[in-house]
Amino acid sequence: MIAILNPIIEAGVHTIMQQTYTEEEQIAYIRDFPARGVFYVALANDGRGRAHPAGNDPAPARILGMQSVEPIPSTSPATFAHVGDISTFVAPVAHRTGVGRALSHATIKAAWDAGFHKIMAGVRADNPGAVAFYRSVGFRLIGTARRHARVRDRWIDEVMLEMLRGEETTS
Repeated sequence: MIAILNPIIEAGVHTIMQQTYTEEEQIAYIRDFPARGVFYVALANDGRGRAHPAGNDPAPARILGMQSVEPIPSTSPATFAHVGDISTFVAPVAHRTGVGRALSHATIKAAWDAGFHKIMAGVRADNPGAVAFYRSVGFRLIGTARRHARVRDRWIDEVMLEMLRGEETTS
């Protein structure tokens, strides 16, 4: 998965993440993933980039994308237990092929099944493709957090999007 994630981080234009990951750090992230969280990967070996729960890969394959929903960090976890934060990463070779949509269909359904009632996405405002993607799968724009992140000595605005259970699209 770091083969997808690290080049995106290094490019510095599609994510606010700044620190690349070692294989050991990625393994630890997956091992320590929240029990209520949802983590899917899209694999090249099935011919259609279908989403599979991480750790349930049907066969070794090249990963085309990954998506997760995690409980949002909070000083009052019970207050926000119904809210998840979504992250999506798709390999450049798989952009605009339906991989992100397949991941979203599986991940969002699994998030509802896990008890989430709202999913939030924070997207760089200077990444209109990602904003359009989330809107195309049913997220609603709720506003822009100005100068929300500091990336490589630049202020970055973040667009905030949400999806409430029952408002998702079926496309």
